[in-house]
Amino acid sequence: MNKWIVFISIVHEEMTIKADLHSEGKRSVATYPLLAVPTEATAELVVARLNHLHGVPEDSGADDWQEFSFKADSELTPQEVAIALELSDPSFSKNERHPSWLEDLTNAAQTAFTDVSRWKQMSVHSEGGAYLFVGSKAETTPSTVFYRTSNASNAETLCRLFTQEYSSNGTPDFYLRTTSSFAPEDQVLLDDAIDELAIYDDPDPWVYDPPASQSLLERAEYSRRADRWEAKLKCNVSGDAPTDAKPTSSEVLVFIADPAVHFGDTRRVIPPKGAVVAIIQGRTLAEAVAGMYRVEHGNNPLPLAIVDCSALSIVQLALAKRELSRAESIGSNLGSDGYSTTDPVFARIGGCAMDLSQLADELRPVVEEHDAQMQPPSVKVDSTATPVELPDPQSVADVVVLFMMKRDLIQISRDYPDAIPESDQKDWIEKITAHTDLALNGPGFDDIKTLMKSPGFLDEKNPECFGLLMSAVLFLHPAMVPPAGSSAENQTAIEKAMSICQETASPHVKVQISRLADLMVVSCRCPTDTSVKEFTDPARFFQLLQRYWSLASVLVHTQMTCHVGFSPHPLLNIIENIRDRLTTCFLHVLHLEGADDARESCEQLLGVLTEGDIDDLSAVPEWTNDNLQNVERFIARARLKIGSRVFELTGAEDFFIKRSEHQIAEHDKRCRAAWKQVLARTDAQTAARKPPEESPTPIVSNLGHNPVSTPEHRVAKIEPLLSSLVAVDNGIMSLGAQLRSLSCRGRAANSQALSVQVKEQLHKWIDPILQHLKDAESASNGVGAHLVGFLAEPLAWEVDTRVSIRSLSDHLVGLIYSNGDETEESIVVGAASELCSQGQRLQAVFEALNVQTVSDEPHKSPNAVKIAPKIPPTPFVVLGRAGDPCTVNGISKKALTHGQHAVVAALIDAGDEGLKKDSIEAVRSSARRMLGDLRKDADWALAIIMPGQTNGRYRIPS
Repeated sequence: MNKWIVFISIVHEEMTIKADLHSEGKRSVATYPLLAVPTEATAELVVARLNHLHGVPEDSGADDWQEFSFKADSELTPQEVAIALELSDPSFSKNERHPSWLEDLTNAAQTAFTDVSRWKQMSVHSEGGAYLFVGSKAETTPSTVFYRTSNASNAETLCRLFTQEYSSNGTPDFYLRTTSSFAPEDQVLLDDAIDELAIYDDPDPWVYDPPASQSLLERAEYSRRADRWEAKLKCNVSGDAPTDAKPTSSEVLVFIADPAVHFGDTRRVIPPKGAVVAIIQGRTLAEAVAGMYRVEHGNNPLPLAIVDCSALSIVQLALAKRELSRAESIGSNLGSDGYSTTDPVFARIGGCAMDLSQLADELRPVVEEHDAQMQPPSVKVDSTATPVELPDPQSVADVVVLFMMKRDLIQISRDYPDAIPESDQKDWIEKITAHTDLALNGPGFDDIKTLMKSPGFLDEKNPECFGLLMSAVLFLHPAMVPPAGSSAENQTAIEKAMSICQETASPHVKVQISRLADLMVVSCRCPTDTSVKEFTDPARFFQLLQRYWSLASVLVHTQMTCHVGFSPHPLLNIIENIRDRLTTCFLHVLHLEGADDARESCEQLLGVLTEGDIDDLSAVPEWTNDNLQNVERFIARARLKIGSRVFELTGAEDFFIKRSEHQIAEHDKRCRAAWKQVLARTDAQTAARKPPEESPTPIVSNLGHNPVSTPEHRVAKIEPLLSSLVAVDNGIMSLGAQLRSLSCRGRAANSQALSVQVKEQLHKWIDPILQHLKDAESASNGVGAHLVGFLAEPLAWEVDTRVSIRSLSDHLVGLIYSNGDETEESIVVGAASELCSQGQRLQAVFEALNVQTVSDEPHKSPNAVKIAPKIPPTPFVVLGRAGDPCTVNGISKKALTHGQHAVVAALIDAGDEGLKKDSIEAVRSSARRMLGDLRKDADWALAIIMPGQTNGRYRIPS
């Protein structure tokens, strides 16, 4: 008897990068057996399942891919027989001859085999059922099936009923086939075809896009009638309502049948239909509402379609409720001066949603009274049943934040016993508990209150209990999409929902959030819980020393390179906090060689930021670099002695680091924007200054020959190289944040599947930078001759620049093939710094040549070619840090709120491309309302460009 062997083939393509950045690859293939199955049909299903879950096909664009296949044991080649024999070895996939990841794949193959076997058993259990078809008896295809029943006797009865009912319509043929007469894969296709019929509930073919055929609509009608008839047949047999019948009072969704009437910037719930405008309890009420809507809007009604909620997936229902909430929000703001939509399509959707809501409230008692009169006397109606109430989103947001604060306060009392007096903490927790109990008294929290009363669940001294409660309540918020993706996607969804809850919390709750944030930043600097031995481990202090030093070094580098300083420093509180934490960490690692010198260097650098002249960091870069190098050298050497052990951070430490990273990044943007504004103003004044009467003194080359051509010609030769270097610098600046957005990288991404994903993402980020480097290398050829008179050794500068370009290119390619390893990243940063230094010298020459071009302009001949210098424009909007005044078109404006500041900063970063609605609402859920409030000011109205149409973008001109 034959067996079928399931194989996995791993294909690896080794890339070789040449000096000109062209690549050549060599392909290697490795094949391993995974499983032996008894039948060909089972093997086919197992392989399909594995390719779906774990396959990486060749056409995915990855350099490494893996695919699954199967063969009968009688068709194996000798080599395949040799490797298939290993399946009989009990230690197969676990011994040293095979890679460690093979065991995971053999387990996955066994799981797929178990799932397929279970599915086939379910199919065997339903062999008594049958499919119903219409049309020619020779066609038992998905295009003719319309129903599946679990009882062959019912199937025969249904066929007779359909033949009798539709005999006047040309007597279409209705027939049945038992489920056992179809292969499992054919049953899957037939079931899919039946499920899709639920979408076509409207008999009008023109409400669908593309229009549905008449035969498709007829089969949808047959499917609905078969469902109702079978339910009645079960009632006649049992004498009671069937337990599996769909309740007649189930919820239904009302769609706009015209697909063009949709928001356009979100995913459609059902592609052939438009927006969702109502959710109504019961099809009878929904049909009455739709009919009354058509009566009241006889001149120009929107076409409506009704779909049972039971026919939709969970994701579709979630999307539908989001869409309905948006439609009702737009409708409620119609007529408002400040918030009314200007989009006519949005206005029609919102108006329709409000009309249907009012009609539903009006017709509900009428329909209930009518149903009561039509109800048979023998049927008892449970008048005590009440519909399930959903909690108010505002209350959900408050409860989530309050549980989070209680969890953090309990954890702080453990890790930082001296952070807050015990009496103050007790009063604070009691206040939070009172607010929580008050919010939980609202509707929709019955399950949460039941969970809190569970024996042994709620321990007032256990922060994990409140963390679980916070997660349970979070899933009640409309912004929390049901997790359906990877763990990273689920974590992102949870963080986004948490951010929305904190943003929309009540004012008194936000005050408590600010108080807790100050406590975690100011008072929770070093954990002192004596019961946790890790808190006193020198290795942990060294780990924190690295994290805090990374914050301090970024501050120093920003001050070295931005050429703009503020006194007192805007981040003075953060700097002093980091300084104190670093001092504590150094005290616990002084036994390491070089620690005392590194501490002194650190103190001097941070002292300049807070006490001395901050320009000293850039005025004497050699001194600054020596001190930076001293600390970095100590950390590198100490890490070799201490090892790579990693400790878990406390919640307060993690909060402080993330908050500091955000504020430091904002400060860096502010400094660079201010420097660009200074340069723009200086260049504008230079261009406007009257040129001197005398001819400019020619520049004599220090290399023995005169400069090449005119200043305009030299500018034209230098500009392509400078533009490419600027593009490289911008790409490198954004690369760091992009790398940190990866869920895993470096050694953590060494498995086959993760490596493929990480490399694909790195290629998307780094390939554009490599192209700019290639352009820069081409533009650097011969540019040194045009720098004569401005640089001491222009030809040497040209050679050094080309070497720096190639070095950075090599390291970027190495970063890709290391899966974004942090060590490779630090090497890339060093190479980028060298190239940036070369570019700064070129920038200075370019600006000087621009001044010469303006000065020489009166002496040009009328026919001379004129190349105008590219003077950077003054930014339309200049933001400071949050809480500081800003400038709009040169006019000072009052400080923005934190939310407004974040939204405007996002639009400035987006540039002329702007942001779509979803993107800007990802920054703040109420972003559009904030922009509308700002536009009430005339200057802000000129600065903020609204889209004015569906799929438009919000922009701030640069």
